[in-house]
Amino acid sequence: MTFSPAVNGARPVVPVPENAPPIPMSHHVLGRPTAVWTYRDARGQICFNVLRFDRSVNGLDTKTMRPLSCVETAEGRIEWRYQQAPAPRVLFNLPALVADSNAVVVIAEGEKAAEAAGRLMPGCVATTSSGGSNAAAQTDWSALRGRECILVPDHDEPGRKYAGAVGEILRDVGVTSLRVLDIAQIGAISWRDGQEIRRSLTEIPKGYDLADAEQDGWTADALLNALETFPDILKDVGFAVSSDQVFSPQIPGSDPEDDPGDSGNFVCAPEGVFKRVVTYDKRTKRRSEELIRICGCLEVIGFARTKKSKDWGRMIEFADPDVKKKQLVVSGADFAGNGTDVAKRLISEGLSLVPTRAVLEMLTEYILTSTPKRRITFTQVPGWCGSTFALPGKSYGPDDVICDLGEADHPYVVSGSFADWQEIPRLALGNSRLIFALCVAFAGPLLVPCGFESGGFILVSSTGDGKTTLLRVAGAVWGGREGGDYCASWSGSDSGLEGIAVRSSGTLLALDEIGTVDPRLLGAVTYMILNGRGKNRADVRGRLLSSAAWSCMLLATGEQTLAELIDDPLRGRRSTAGQKVRLVDVPADVPGASGVFEELHDFPSSRAFSDHLRTLSTTHFGHAGRAFLAKRKRPAIALVV
Repeated sequence: MTFSPAVNGARPVVPVPENAPPIPMSHHVLGRPTAVWTYRDARGQICFNVLRFDRSVNGLDTKTMRPLSCVETAEGRIEWRYQQAPAPRVLFNLPALVADSNAVVVIAEGEKAAEAAGRLMPGCVATTSSGGSNAAAQTDWSALRGRECILVPDHDEPGRKYAGAVGEILRDVGVTSLRVLDIAQIGAISWRDGQEIRRSLTEIPKGYDLADAEQDGWTADALLNALETFPDILKDVGFAVSSDQVFSPQIPGSDPEDDPGDSGNFVCAPEGVFKRVVTYDKRTKRRSEELIRICGCLEVIGFARTKKSKDWGRMIEFADPDVKKKQLVVSGADFAGNGTDVAKRLISEGLSLVPTRAVLEMLTEYILTSTPKRRITFTQVPGWCGSTFALPGKSYGPDDVICDLGEADHPYVVSGSFADWQEIPRLALGNSRLIFALCVAFAGPLLVPCGFESGGFILVSSTGDGKTTLLRVAGAVWGGREGGDYCASWSGSDSGLEGIAVRSSGTLLALDEIGTVDPRLLGAVTYMILNGRGKNRADVRGRLLSSAAWSCMLLATGEQTLAELIDDPLRGRRSTAGQKVRLVDVPADVPGASGVFEELHDFPSSRAFSDHLRTLSTTHFGHAGRAFLAKRKRPAIALVV
């Protein structure tokens, strides 16, 4: 038992003696505590307690923390007082730290966050220090010597300072490794019914921690999946610690006995990518080192090449200002010249970068001299790539494949929630055309594994009775755009339609109002789209280039049939059987029903029902196709139908 110097006539006693009274469970001002955390020494003896009081003051919810320590009064009585235990104080959960000496240690800021860390990161031991974010130095951290540690600071300025202070202490203690969990990346996502809901960095509550993450629906499985998918959520850091930046990039050491001369390498840290420049002063025989910032944090995570082992480049990853992860493939050929094309795309995607000539030269050197171990197959066409189905940002299958369409506005965006989208198939019950449109949307990924060619349908009706709504509902299976939908227009050149078909490979090509296409082009365009092969093209030397290829289901709308649009005896145009077989006319109107709908599900009119479907499809989209791909495996043999 230790007696510390007397405070207000009483001496703190650590550990708490056996004859101590029970701790008081009510404060004369703050009332009853909502939580009590007990700090124990390595042998399990109680050292002190920390109490939390939650109250409403003038309509505002407030939180108050109070330490509760055992003291001996001048009269020799043992009693509890609301005061700090003497420093150095023990770590929270110290008996568990000692009992499991091989476990990774998670250091949170505060007891509630530490308990949440223990639940979200099972297999680790969670701890924290007492006394608030400014009192880290008042704790004995020696129990962490030789341990692997993960630091999880709160999302605010005190959290950053706490991380800086703890980092310096752990450096001196001698931990084996230290990583920092980027709580902002966790706070940017909440969960509802198993679906992600994203928010911007500015929307993350101040002081956000792992306890808040639990309230947002994060589970141990979800966190583990996030760490596996985005390993840079956990940053390995050095120990050149700054309270302003949490951690500064550690400069690799240099031996002054080395031969003098210039040298350079790169450091990637949470604060950005830096070039390390070392110069040697012949007069003083000393080296000087400088870190030159190139851009925001950008990691080169793998070599990327086509499945034919051509067009080698790098796959890079970074976060935009909204903490949204971006993965891009940068071809080595894109750096030909001064690298401005690469810089334009990176800046457009949200990377912090000032594109001066010197910066572009260093960025090019950083990316092209990287030698990552990972090998990635990249494609610029969605759909099947070997045994893996690739969409922008996500692949389904055994191979490491990324689909990079190179478009800032591609339609494979995910928004809203899968649970809310599922109202659409429920409303489809009793509506044959709505069911048909959904079935066409889901058929795209089945064409290649089943050995089928592309095909399509035109929903034909002379009135505005909901055809476009059916098209939007089908498109929402695969995605949409902010402020728009997945569908495209027939209006445009044959080259433009070829580009849209390539972009829709493996999924759904949704084209509205076939009557807007030039009738002179319609026959040839129909063959091109449904044969899945683009125009033959040559380079400036006359050498044949590879033609674009795709496989997709086409769903279109129109007021006339394909034959009515193409046939023109005066101009010698006539539709063919091959065109009619490839693009089949389907009457959109249901005899005796309200346009395209047979069952309105208690909506007052077909217009109200159509408007509701349109709202659902332009709010909740992109989930269903991905869920479909995640639930199925590519069959080894074609289906027999």
